[in-house]
Amino acid sequence: MNALLLDVIRSARAEWMKLRRPGLLWGTLGAVVAVTALATAIGIATAGDGNARQAPGGPAIGVSVGTLQSASGLSNGLSSAATLLGVVALCVCAGAVAGEYAQGTLRNLLIRQPRRLRLFAGIALACAAFSTLMVAVATLAGVAASFVTAGVTGLDTSAWATGAAAGDVVRAAADTSMSTIGWAGIGFALAVVLRTPVAAIAVGVAYALPVESIVNAAVDDADRYLPGQLLAAVAGGGTTDVGYGYALTVLAAYAAVIAAGVAVLLRRRDVTA
Repeated sequence: MNALLLDVIRSARAEWMKLRRPGLLWGTLGAVVAVTALATAIGIATAGDGNARQAPGGPAIGVSVGTLQSASGLSNGLSSAATLLGVVALCVCAGAVAGEYAQGTLRNLLIRQPRRLRLFAGIALACAAFSTLMVAVATLAGVAASFVTAGVTGLDTSAWATGAAAGDVVRAAADTSMSTIGWAGIGFALAVVLRTPVAAIAVGVAYALPVESIVNAAVDDADRYLPGQLLAAVAGGGTTDVGYGYALTVLAAYAAVIAAGVAVLLRRRDVTA
């Protein structure tokens, strides 16, 4: 194993120790369970015979009963909660990274690891791992809430006990993980640019929820270019307007540009907030 990879892994382990603090870990996972269970319950409780419509930053409303009773219905709650899970990941990552600047601890980290890009690559890796853990917990919560709510409402769940349903849950979890990591990346970039937790989180949440929703409603085809809409499309396996492959391609281009800009800031700017 080369020195670069070892440095990144060490930095990731150090950051993970901070992310797994009981207050942060259990508080975040509790919020994840609540968000996913609520999205799942709303999706099933509002099921009708029409097409679904998406609440801004929230669950799909009015999903058809036929869709929910199919094998793909078991993962509906997870996919519906994807944007809200992403916002949680954005807040956690933005707070963790910007906190290093605001609390003055970044200087100490750079004494142990003076190569800034390796240090922050490790921090980003830890944030990605934390986001993946969030989605894993959300998947379990969504499946459990689906069966409980279906039992209360009398929804037929026979198609959920099949290999196709299990495969769809795995696919939805993988897609939602990519989407959530993307949101965490936005939080990471905002933290590096703004360097204060409150500002990074406030800007990220404001953009993710009201700003994107307003722009998407006001501008035709905006969902083909807005990062949040593209991440939502990835989480849902693609939409009628935005294909899965197209969303991944555009997001990869955004990620490359943002990563380059963040790398320049990290190398050239002073570490003080």
